[in-house]
Amino acid sequence: MSKIKLSLAAIAVCSSAFAVDTVNLGDVTVSASKIEQSTLEAPVNVSVITTKDIEKSNNQRLGDALNAKVPGLYLRGGALGNARPGVTMLSSMRGQGGTLTKLAVLVDGMNMVDAYSGQVNWAMVSMDDVENIEVVPGVGSSLYGSNAMGGVISIKTKEPTKEEMSFNMGKGYGDSAGEYMSALYRNKFDNGLGVVFGVSQNNRDGYVSDYVTKTPSGAPLPGAVAVGGAIQTTTTTDTTTYIVGDKGLNASKAQNIHAKVYYDLSHTSKIHAGFAYSDNKSLSTPYNSYLTNAATGNSLPITATATNLSLNGLKTSIKEQDFASSIPMGNTVWRYFGGYDGKIGDNKLSINFGKIDRDSWNASIGSTATLSSGAGTLSTSPNSTTNASVQVSIPYSDIHYLIVGAATEIGELNQKKYAISDWTDMDTKTAELDRIEAKSTTNSLFLQDQISIGDDLILYVGGRYDSWTAGGKGVVTTGSVPGTFDYADRSESAFSPKIAAVYMLNNRTSIKSSVGTGFRAPTNYYLFANPTFSGAAAPNGKMIYSNPDLKPEKAKAFDLGVEYHFVDGGKATATYFVTKTTNLIYQKVTKVPQYTDPIINKVIDYESRQENTGEALAKGIELAGEYPLADWLSVRGSYAYTKSVITEDNTNTGMEGMRVTNVPKELISAAFEVEKGDWSGVLSGRYVGEQFSTNDNSDTVKDVWTGYSKYTVVDLKANYQINKNMKASVMVDNLFDREYFEYYRMPGRGVTLQLSANF
Repeated sequence: MSKIKLSLAAIAVCSSAFAVDTVNLGDVTVSASKIEQSTLEAPVNVSVITTKDIEKSNNQRLGDALNAKVPGLYLRGGALGNARPGVTMLSSMRGQGGTLTKLAVLVDGMNMVDAYSGQVNWAMVSMDDVENIEVVPGVGSSLYGSNAMGGVISIKTKEPTKEEMSFNMGKGYGDSAGEYMSALYRNKFDNGLGVVFGVSQNNRDGYVSDYVTKTPSGAPLPGAVAVGGAIQTTTTTDTTTYIVGDKGLNASKAQNIHAKVYYDLSHTSKIHAGFAYSDNKSLSTPYNSYLTNAATGNSLPITATATNLSLNGLKTSIKEQDFASSIPMGNTVWRYFGGYDGKIGDNKLSINFGKIDRDSWNASIGSTATLSSGAGTLSTSPNSTTNASVQVSIPYSDIHYLIVGAATEIGELNQKKYAISDWTDMDTKTAELDRIEAKSTTNSLFLQDQISIGDDLILYVGGRYDSWTAGGKGVVTTGSVPGTFDYADRSESAFSPKIAAVYMLNNRTSIKSSVGTGFRAPTNYYLFANPTFSGAAAPNGKMIYSNPDLKPEKAKAFDLGVEYHFVDGGKATATYFVTKTTNLIYQKVTKVPQYTDPIINKVIDYESRQENTGEALAKGIELAGEYPLADWLSVRGSYAYTKSVITEDNTNTGMEGMRVTNVPKELISAAFEVEKGDWSGVLSGRYVGEQFSTNDNSDTVKDVWTGYSKYTVVDLKANYQINKNMKASVMVDNLFDREYFEYYRMPGRGVTLQLSANF
């Protein structure tokens, strides 16, 4: 690395022909190559969200810090601050969409993707504890293995450097209604000991996100009550339907506690250890019926038994259970971690280990229950991920810098379903109905050589070997495939090579390109999980089954990019990419004769399972830039165009030529940032373009409930520094109160007032 730094200095000296007086190396990144370097040297165009960026934006959740700041990154739902806490979410980057997260999300090098669904709980990490975030787009399996098909999101938490305390209190209104608080203490003592301790709590009153619809047909039954008050709309396939009520506010409560200890063994080595705890619950609130008796104008009583209706002269019915939601629902997470960083001669040694224990649960109402009591079922999904890694960084010679490492990851799942006597109380279990025990293990070796050729060319050559094993056993009583199952261990391996080159045109411009492969192992959920229900709006009830025969999917990727840094500050980047995916893991959906599952009391219209569908091809461009317009005003923005298409469909279900689901065609963002005197603020906007959620791309009507809108949302955040220690902030999310949907209704305008103190 020292050779490369010297090379950059030489470039600066030799660049007088370009009339450049200063050298701007950009932000520092580690994640792109596991070597500390400037973004100009990195083999891809990396997005770095700094401490200053985070403080200026007053983000409440990790997803908020990334939203509209990274070209081509799409996040939905639980990644953002106003959604239910901890709810996993859909994401995509570089055309890697579908229902499976294909991003490696790391906190201090530890994998955060859970061992059950393969998704990410974004509420696990408190924003007060985040130092910076790096996003590395594109296939990253050569260094990070499975998950990194679309890219890597690496979060670094704060280390203590001095004694300091911080407090935040906020009060929200509108769709941000609620209150939150957080406190953080950090200290670095003279004897080399450092400590971090933080707590936070976030209570949300919630907003209406989940509706109840009816699609009447045929002549009303004798004695049917004629009703009004329904809101006419359409389904995503342009069938007329009516919103007749909602399931109440999506209220929630989230609590976090974390603590870390650091100790300097010497001036070149240190150890650390810690834990983090997160508890997230969705809270029950009263439902709302919009229906009125057309004859009297009074609200229509909703009872436990069905009431026959005449809605717009057509037959339908309504009962209390129509308003049942997935609440009670919640999750808890314990994360334990530790590590060592030091030197052996001139070589750097890093050892990290950790374990995450999770438990997600939700209750379902039974066929004879009311909304306040009665029998039901409880689904629990305890799972854990254990990580360990060792890495040695070796300055082999003046031109070689080697990274050598090994890693192991163990994912365990212990899913169970119980009968409960009171579906509103998870402590009333009476009998075990289903269970599954599954385990996956991935052992890995990786190697990378950074080669400095002359003063202006850097090569990266490396690869990673992953050996994956998975197996499970369980008992299934629900759905159409009951029985006892024993899934013998099955194994797969993958070698993921990558070569990249960075050419320094001058001290402000680099051209970079890479060619590599990646792989993504199927999750325990896709392989072994017992049947689960998905769907909120009839007739879309879907029973999801596992597929123990899934093979890992693989990818081949190419990208070409340029990064340019302006003399006055700021930078611009541009990237073209192509990714071909084979053995594509994709959901196959089959229409079945409608039936009601006797265990979970849900109407089933479809059954689905993940299969190795065939192939997909993603192409696109990513543009991003930031520039200081004045000493008090700067602008940044990004644009991404992605075309991700199924090119081969081995299931013969008509998916060939269809767009990959949950990949927006266009993503655009822009922001103006102000810092003048004691005032600072950000006015930002983001546009999310067309995307599809169904395999056949039949969801052509976008701006309706259960659809995915094309939308533009504008946010405003302003801060005033009251004195050295105190700051007041106001945050307005969705400034123009845009109504939009990402399956559920997303939050409208919300205002939050915050008071911060730092000592």
